[in-house]
Amino acid sequence: MKEKRENQKENLVRAACDLAAECGISALRTRDIARRAGVSVGTLHYCFATKGELLKALYDFIRTEFRASTEHFESGEQNVLDTLEGQARVRLHLLRSQDTVYQAWRAFFREAWTDPLVAQIVRAHFTEQRGRIEQVLAAGRANGSLPKASNVPDSVTAGLIIGFYEGLAVQWSLDPDCIDPDVYVQGLHQLLGVSDWEVVKK
Repeated sequence: MKEKRENQKENLVRAACDLAAECGISALRTRDIARRAGVSVGTLHYCFATKGELLKALYDFIRTEFRASTEHFESGEQNVLDTLEGQARVRLHLLRSQDTVYQAWRAFFREAWTDPLVAQIVRAHFTEQRGRIEQVLAAGRANGSLPKASNVPDSVTAGLIIGFYEGLAVQWSLDPDCIDPDVYVQGLHQLLGVSDWEVVKK
């Protein structure tokens, strides 16, 4: 019974992901999600008692799918330059793929402006991302693989990097021909002082 319930939850989350990619978060309706998943609305409410529970499960699913589809870009050595390179490759891959999961995540991002529940999830996501990048930068400053940043705390630089990637995604999504993401990523890393590093297109 427990296994059946877990399968139903996964099917419901996958259905919600597909619908979010197609229509956006605000257009999600329980009856549409249940129909897409092949279960009753009552089953959906049994699996997810609130909208917040469903949205959190959807976010967790998106993040797990991202990691599964991009783990080959990550370095097992976890040195600073390899970590930065891996992060760049992950984002370029997601930007170019425009798959269902990526579209669902962009729907999350758009909805964060108007839905407090979604805003809470996205805010926590960016807080985690900034923290991870700040740790990478701090490690690079400590071991000398990245130059010291004058008067700019790594916490601020981490926020700027997140802003860079989000802004790049918006621009490229609206007009893919206006920019070459690889060139922009190379420019970012030159600004960070990694002037001899180059993104290899894959």
